[in-house]
Amino acid sequence: MYNGETDADHAVLVSAAAGTVRDEEATLTTLFGLYPSVGEVRAVDAGPLGGVAACGDGRDGRYHVTMCAWVDRISAGIVAFVSPKKRLVDRGKELVGIRSEVEFPIPGLPANQ
Repeated sequence: MYNGETDADHAVLVSAAAGTVRDEEATLTTLFGLYPSVGEVRAVDAGPLGGVAACGDGRDGRYHVTMCAWVDRISAGIVAFVSPKKRLVDRGKELVGIRSEVEFPIPGLPANQ
């Protein structure tokens, strides 16, 4: 269970998949396109595992959602922070921490691959 800077009224949802990614930017755009209620998408640091990353904000009924996603050559993932209150926390930094908990470099692949 991840419990970075979140508190009791938050849910943090993580979903990721491994596979070959030919175009990181296009895949990131596609991921956010699956969630039309998430806007204000902005680039964030992908962290030491490399690739590209972004976060966007939205609202689903009574809940505020910040969705962050990363894509690299071998994986793609989404982290959604859901809360009844809007938070001003930089979720991009939390994305890097969560990603480092769920994604591990593959032995034999060069760094940032």
